[in-house]
Amino acid sequence: MGLRRKGRELALQCLYNLDFTRLITEADEYIPRLIYQEVLNNVFDMNGVKPGDPVTTYANELMNVLVDRFDRIDVEIEPYLDKSRVDQLTPLDRNIMRMAIGEILYLETPAPVAINEAIEIAKKFCGDVSARFINGVLDNVVKELTRK
Repeated sequence: MGLRRKGRELALQCLYNLDFTRLITEADEYIPRLIYQEVLNNVFDMNGVKPGDPVTTYANELMNVLVDRFDRIDVEIEPYLDKSRVDQLTPLDRNIMRMAIGEILYLETPAPVAINEAIEIAKKFCGDVSARFINGVLDNVVKELTRK
């Protein structure tokens, strides 16, 4: 497994933890960096990764991009959810999509790469049904972003 894939998986675990503890859904959508960094360091520890290891670099970069932009990313995703809201999705589905769109918009990851990574991570953590759903939503978001 590549360093970026592992970094994405570590970031997803951090996002899931923040989502599960309702830190992401606070009214102002702001998560103090000390809090999410502590959660991310706990994720590193649980996975036997030390802060400063090469794999942590991408996880940190991804979290830095996402943590202040959930609301902007969710606005891009929500129109393609068929009468649902982002907060009604499962925490894993919503955070996998957030990571992919965040990578495309703010880290300049090519859309096909970000979508493929999201699908593979969804298959691993959520199953094929979620992977197909995430693929469909992300494809539509990217088509609209490209059109803009």
